[in-house]
Amino acid sequence: MQKHKGWKPTLNAVLKAHNKSASLGGKAVSFAAQVLRRETLEQCFKLLRELGYKLPDVKGFKERHLTALAHAWEAKGLSPSSIQNRISVFRVFAGPSTGELKADETELFPSKQTISVTFCHEQKR
Repeated sequence: MQKHKGWKPTLNAVLKAHNKSASLGGKAVSFAAQVLRRETLEQCFKLLRELGYKLPDVKGFKERHLTALAHAWEAKGLSPSSIQNRISVFRVFAGPSTGELKADETELFPSKQTISVTFCHEQKR
């Protein structure tokens, strides 16, 4: 029986296949954006392990994992825009790697103020 190597090989496969294009329109993204996406996803999967989620494969990522991350980020005091940026990275990869993430951002946070601040900033632009 082959030993399971963890989430890193499956994350690398997803990144190799989908990290070079934007979520909509298939436009190419910069190398810096690709690096930032990789770093964000790696940090998030490491945080999930710290939170007790032992995902053997990134394809097992579900809304409950995103909710756990959102709660952890909010507890750490991350700004709403930082949290929203991290969620958007997961949304880019949700289709190709895990299926659609259907949760609305308002369902992910224990404090509705976190998300309402983000939505207010988006509406003012």
